[in-house]
Amino acid sequence: MAGKSLDVRKAETARYQIDRLTNIIAWKGDATAKLPGVLDENNDIPVFTIPANSDSKTSWADKDADEILADVSAMLQQVNVTTMNVEHPDYLAIPSDTYIALATRRIPTTNTTVLKFLRENLPGIKDIVASAELNANAVDTNPYAKATTGGKGVALLYTKDPEKLSIEIPMPFYQHPLQYEKLETIVPCESRVVGAMIYYPLSALIGVGVSTN
Repeated sequence: MAGKSLDVRKAETARYQIDRLTNIIAWKGDATAKLPGVLDENNDIPVFTIPANSDSKTSWADKDADEILADVSAMLQQVNVTTMNVEHPDYLAIPSDTYIALATRRIPTTNTTVLKFLRENLPGIKDIVASAELNANAVDTNPYAKATTGGKGVALLYTKDPEKLSIEIPMPFYQHPLQYEKLETIVPCESRVVGAMIYYPLSALIGVGVSTN
């Protein structure tokens, strides 16, 4: 009414909070609202426990390139056996801290990083991507995580295809028309999310223990 624009920072904050909650639901789900998440323990995606090496370490930060390659190969083998070679996951998401560790660690006596070695030697995997939501301390999004010690980071082997797995958002972020209440102006914001729609649970696999905290 004074001819001045509304404070856009409040709108940006509202958008951030809604997007953040949407992201949490997409990964972990919402048990109260019965919305499924990608890492939800009740979504029928199989779980693979990362085996320990000779030093009793499961974290990929403590394993060499061959041991990590063997772990991912075993994950691919599990999908192959379970689905009778029908499903072929083509993407691997790993915790962001693990991604940095692998991307900056060079294999001894070579000029190749562990991450580059994995990209070049994993059959059928188009790319390896980093996701902080999978970290061992990402308690909001990773049900296997803990804020202190004892949490486990996970890897997600999946097929990047909306026919297999998708995050459905029927109503993206929407700002309703301006409303006046006493001496304030209010802009209600709304969004609707269904959660993770997992049409082919066996096309994905959750690997637990790729990082720890």
